[in-house]
Amino acid sequence: SYLPLPEIVSTTVYTTIAYTGTWLSWDISALVQKWLDGSITNYGVAMKDTDEGLVDTFIPCWSSEYKTDPPLRPKLEITYYVP
Repeated sequence: SYLPLPEIVSTTVYTTIAYTGTWLSWDISALVQKWLDGSITNYGVAMKDTDEGLVDTFIPCWSSEYKTDPPLRPKLEITYYVP
């Protein structure tokens, strides 16, 4: 268990999702830079709904264990540049 949960800081990327069966991506360069320069602590990245009180709303996501259609498994792609 990971309690207490760390505060979710204001370095936030918002995305409105209209499910179309496509990949989603977020640019978290500014967040990673703050981790590197020490201005915020690296607790990772959280994905959460802006209104978690809605009970009939969900976004289908596939996990790495999804075997029916392997191309739908999530992936992490990192693009970086040497300064």
